[in-house]
Amino acid sequence: MEREGEETHVTPTESSGGGGPRIMRSVLLISLALTIVLLSAIWMFGASRSAQPNSTTISGQATPTS
Repeated sequence: MEREGEETHVTPTESSGGGGPRIMRSVLLISLALTIVLLSAIWMFGASRSAQPNSTTISGQATPTS
């Protein structure tokens, strides 16, 4: 950073904090992947622990006529 009187000159690297769009993309993709894995694990764990209905009876269907 250079000062010339009242003006301050900053390089693009200094103004962006040193990180570019590639780093931001990586952070977003890793966060998205971790979120999908975590929510899937919660959903599967909850589904495996919930009470399952009796699979021999089917409700809501018409009875067959012969």
